[in-house]
Amino acid sequence: MFASNSLRLGQHVSSLV
Repeated sequence: MFASNSLRLGQHVSSLV
């Protein structure tokens, strides 16, 4: 669960940047 959340968050940040 946590790992999945981290991955999703990383992708979101990458898209924002």
